Amino acid sequence: MKPNRLADWKAFGRILMAAAVLTAGIGLVAAYFLQPAAPETGLAQGLRRLVAYPAAAVAFVFGILTAGLFIFNWTQRRFSLACPHNPADEDRYRNIIETMEEGYFEIDLRGKLTFVNDAFARMVGRSPAQMRGLRTRDYTTADTATRMQHTLNKIYLTGASQRIGNYDVFHPDGDRVVLELSVSRVKNHRGSIRGFRGIARDVTANLKVAREKQRLETQLHQARKMEAIGTLASGIAHDFNNIMMGILGNTSLMISKIETDHPHFEKLKNIEKYVENGSELTQQLLGFARGGKYNVKPTSLRELVEESAQMFGRT
Repeated sequence: MKPNRLADWKAFGRILMAAAVLTAGIGLVAAYFLQPAAPETGLAQGLRRLVAYPAAAVAFVFGILTAGLFIFNWTQRRFSLACPHNPADEDRYRNIIETMEEGYFEIDLRGKLTFVNDAFARMVGRSPAQMRGLRTRDYTTADTATRMQHTLNKIYLTGASQRIGNYDVFHPDGDRVVLELSVSRVKNHRGSIRGFRGIARDVTANLKVAREKQRLETQLHQARKMEAIGTLASGIAHDFNNIMMGILGNTSLMISKIETDHPHFEKLKNIEKYVENGSELTQQLLGFARGGKYNVKPTSLRELVEESAQMFGRT
């Protein structure tokens, strides 16, 4: 009840109390002075009843009304002491809610928004007037609306505050925003649950930063893997090159000791060619191990095809 209305009721109660006291006094005086000193006639007795009894009845009725108003005023006074109403404090708290960066909202037991601050309205892409009366499913996905309903039921039954992550919100223009909520229930002065209140924080930018960080970490992990593979390839290339050089040296010695018309001369020359190709493969492995530092030079595709054909033609 508003303070001015409560003051009016108190003033009215005082007036009724004064009237009741006055009426009771009149009734008592009338009853006292109209008491018969001797046996009275029927006319005198009727006159006494006509005056004294209605006055007493009116006094009784006013007494009942006065008692009721006294109880009402006492209850209101106790409630005012327990829950003092300070308009200045209410305005200060409302200003804090309206100007804070986090979104604030209130929902009734039917699931409809009853109050939102400007920050929450901006997060949802609407004005506060457009937000009032909306349900969760009017501006979120179906999955988010279902999770919100389950959370509100849990809060209603347990009384514990709950956090809701990945609260997807869609603006009227199609933009998607992700919020993080903290929701609790609200009680009235009688202790009955009248709804829920929540604080919302926009975590869209944080999620983008987290995804970018994860992408960079994946790239770094991949680079380290490639570095490890390059180190392994470098070691393999050196060992393989040493083996090929041993084969090439022995082959060259054999070629130097036989004539060109020897039956194995061409086969030894092929081995020598294979070793040279293997050496080129080794250089490629070393280039990979160095992180792509290759010796780039022009290549004749015709010569490459002819050499490959001759090589595979002899096998």
